[in-house]
Amino acid sequence: LSQLATRASHWGRFALAPLRAPVPAFEFHLQSLAEEKVPPELEFRLFVENACAGPITPSEVLELPLYAARTDYGFEYVLPSKMRSFMANRNLVPVSYTRKVLQVENHHAQVYLQHQVARRVAADLEVLPGHEIHIDPA
Repeated sequence: LSQLATRASHWGRFALAPLRAPVPAFEFHLQSLAEEKVPPELEFRLFVENACAGPITPSEVLELPLYAARTDYGFEYVLPSKMRSFMANRNLVPVSYTRKVLQVENHHAQVYLQHQVARRVAADLEVLPGHEIHIDPA
């Protein structure tokens, strides 16, 4: 009987201990992104391909089903498009990782603009006789 009383008082201590509040959403992020286990270049590509699906809500995390896609090797399970980009779900992404993905985006935008300018210059030079210019499309 004394052992039962000791156990009851032992468990009673835990039951009366104050509960801590959950981690606030603004402080929660995926540590693997902070450690760049997913390269920012890959995330940028995934974002461009899947961002039109929009952000995922917490309830959708439980409701969106995985589906199987036929491949040359059989079936592979595929995430729904809303779950294929972390950047579409900003509350999961650390700020430092977001900056790196945005740097990748800025680099691609600068290269694109430089190619646009080079193409315009090349088009203008083609009008003049005797001028040839070759632009590497890559």
